[in-house]
Amino acid sequence: MVRGGLSVCEFLARLPMFEGLTPAAVKTIALSVTHRSFHKGALIHDIIEKGATRKGFHIVVNGSVKLLFVAPNGGEKVIRTLGPGDSFGEEGVFLENMENLVSAQATSSLFLVHIAKDGMLALLEREPAFAMRMLSNMSRRVYGLLKDIESYTLKSATQRVVDYFLEHAQLQDGGQFYFDTNKALVASLLNITPEHFSRIMRDLCVRNLITVEGRNVYIPDPARLQAYETLGSS
Repeated sequence: MVRGGLSVCEFLARLPMFEGLTPAAVKTIALSVTHRSFHKGALIHDIIEKGATRKGFHIVVNGSVKLLFVAPNGGEKVIRTLGPGDSFGEEGVFLENMENLVSAQATSSLFLVHIAKDGMLALLEREPAFAMRMLSNMSRRVYGLLKDIESYTLKSATQRVVDYFLEHAQLQDGGQFYFDTNKALVASLLNITPEHFSRIMRDLCVRNLITVEGRNVYIPDPARLQAYETLGSS
């Protein structure tokens, strides 16, 4: 069992990635699956190690994980954050002897399934429609990375913060928006130092564009925050 009493086959069949596969095809791919649990803050090499050769890819069952670059001095740049149903490392299925460029770290209690490269290649040969779906998913990810580069290059730090809040905000009862976040992680995602991120947050609070309660960031008037985004220049 991998999640909520589901078998490996049942779990895989519910993922968008494997939608439309026959039960026999899902059963075949399930034979190449292994799974492991990790505690919050698990050592990077316990999941994937920078420089190691990829032998498959991972899917998050429960919990969350971040992909990051780690500098020699210990600094880090977060590339992606992932939750249940998200996957990472698919590019290693297609490229021979490709080394990991990023590391991974659990940001909560984490349960992953690993799908071996050989199992995926066998499935791709038999299921052309599945191959197209997988390539489409990877293309969307590349597009997202290009959008990130565009943002880092052309937008101010304030604009990047506001864009992120507006994109990820969730509507709660009463019409007020909220954003529950780890501020240091978001700062790294947006390519901003934690200190600069804190200054931007204070400025937005002074202007009554957001309010902060612990880890929650509330957006009383999204339209007003959106209007300010066009002027952000810090």
